[in-house]
Amino acid sequence: MLLALLLARPEVTAQTVVTPRGTPAAKTQPSGGTRLAITVDDLPGTGPEAGTFTYATIVTDLIRVLRAHGVRHAVGFVIGSILEGRPDRQAALDAWLQAGFEVGNHTYKHLSLATAGGSAYLADIDANRPLIESLEKRAGQRVHYFRPPFLDEGPTEADRRALADYLTAHDYQMARVSMDFADWRYAYPYVRCLNHGDQHGLALLQRQYLAGASAALAWSTVAAQQVVGHPITQVLLVHATIITSQMLDALLTAFDNAGVHYASLAEALSYDIYTAKYDVSGTTVFVQASHKLGHPYPSPPRPRWRCSITSAETETGQWLPVLGHASEELPFPLTRPSAARPIEGTCRPRAAQTRAAAPPGCS
Repeated sequence: MLLALLLARPEVTAQTVVTPRGTPAAKTQPSGGTRLAITVDDLPGTGPEAGTFTYATIVTDLIRVLRAHGVRHAVGFVIGSILEGRPDRQAALDAWLQAGFEVGNHTYKHLSLATAGGSAYLADIDANRPLIESLEKRAGQRVHYFRPPFLDEGPTEADRRALADYLTAHDYQMARVSMDFADWRYAYPYVRCLNHGDQHGLALLQRQYLAGASAALAWSTVAAQQVVGHPITQVLLVHATIITSQMLDALLTAFDNAGVHYASLAEALSYDIYTAKYDVSGTTVFVQASHKLGHPYPSPPRPRWRCSITSAETETGQWLPVLGHASEELPFPLTRPSAARPIEGTCRPRAAQTRAAAPPGCS
């Protein structure tokens, strides 16, 4: 029964291509090729700010790039607490709506259902509803989207059922994802490299960011065929960080060159793989569906790096990356040096130390 549900596939018709200036192009967009809905978590911003890079500029940069690539539909999932006492951030959200993009509820304080507990978690969604509803009203948005922080739908069946019942009662659609390359991991290392003026570290992070995104696109295309049996409209998850605001143009250029066509989240969610009942969360729908069906899911993206960034901690507590051969085949090879510190690596150490640590062929 579930397998038949997952194989359901709505018709996708050709859509008019829109140029960056918003003028309809002469040709139409073919139905072939990967169709992709873009979603941005943690609006108006997350991670550290740096110099002239603020949450407000993150949003305006995202808008500019999305428009330049002819993206007509995007959904930003808003954390209400980030707006407290910050009219500049509210203005950035206003610009998001004026660009024609949509919003969704991402809870008020970005709580995890697994750690906060059911009643506190649902109260946090409720606390964000007045803001989200006001934004939806101003945008003329009729569909209500919700995305759980950390993609966490609950550790137990009771938690997942309570969340599903709440969303149904308040007419929310769960916005699951099919493409996630953990772009949030780059936020802190990128800002540390900015603050240190480390161009080498920035370039390495940028290359790995794009490689991770490209690997996720390739993996999701294969995963759809392997799990569902046909293409689906993919849902990309990125976060409103400085690095994503600065790398989105290169990312979308790579996707354009790969034949990606941009679609709406509503189109994607018409595929039943996004709405089926699952007993795992915190991951993509392909893993969720494979687990439900008892099938092995496709191997995750495993790009091989010539170099990797690992984090090391100095005596002063400052984080520095160390270059070396990749010891892990992961989409983002930042390792955790100790359980006591988060995974964010930073800018590389002094050039002499880097050369000593780097094996031949790793620059």
